[in-house]
Amino acid sequence: MSTGRIDSDGLLWMDRGSGEKQMHCMVSDNTSDYCGDHCAMFGDPYTVNGGRTKIILCQSGVYFDTLTDDR
Repeated sequence: MSTGRIDSDGLLWMDRGSGEKQMHCMVSDNTSDYCGDHCAMFGDPYTVNGGRTKIILCQSGVYFDTLTDDR
């Protein structure tokens, strides 16, 4: 089961085995760049078949069984 959250600052967090982790930018070499809605390549979440939520990030999509949007 994939679980995620967009926090009140628009940054993406995902549950990863040991707990919630803030996601880094997939295309930046700078490890202090985080994935979030400040980026033009961060799409709006939408519901797909089966009730899952999808977000387009960069050139790919991420599917969540549960996504909380705290913006």
